[in-house]
Amino acid sequence: METPSLNEHQKAIAILQHTNDGDALSAADLALLETVVNFGLAALTETGVKHWNSIYEQAIQGQY
Repeated sequence: METPSLNEHQKAIAILQHTNDGDALSAADLALLETVVNFGLAALTETGVKHWNSIYEQAIQGQY
């Protein structure tokens, strides 16, 4: 059975947990997180979505 993917709010929480409650995020990345939480991925360009996923991957791997 495949594990369900995390929704974007869960990803945002994980990012915050792995970046000292967002304190380690750049201002631009924090703004991106806020946009995703408030408006969803539909508010992002294709490049924005790729960057969002990159932030998530870096954060959970402890590389942000």
